[in-house]
Amino acid sequence: MSENTVIENTVVDEETTVEETELTFEEIVSEIVDEVYGTNEMVTAYKIAKIVNAVFAAYEFDKTIPPQMMYNYAKNGMINKIKDMKQQYAKDQATAFVIRYTKKQMGI
Repeated sequence: MSENTVIENTVVDEETTVEETELTFEEIVSEIVDEVYGTNEMVTAYKIAKIVNAVFAAYEFDKTIPPQMMYNYAKNGMINKIKDMKQQYAKDQATAFVIRYTKKQMGI
């Protein structure tokens, strides 16, 4: 098993039969993004910070980032090359940034 996968255990019946499914890093990030986005089409840098922190928590990585840091990244065009602190981001933009950022921070 590679270091980029996590095992998800699912109880199949009352006899505690367990089915193991390997999820890739990208699939886990996508699930977290879907959960944070909910029915929203766009999110701000604040929500991207929440997604990054949720990924860190899912991998038990001892780091959290403040939302202000993501606003600084937005202002400097580091999320999607547009320098705008008030920019809102589509799901695919946020997912790509979170994958890139968290992999770099966690050394994956």
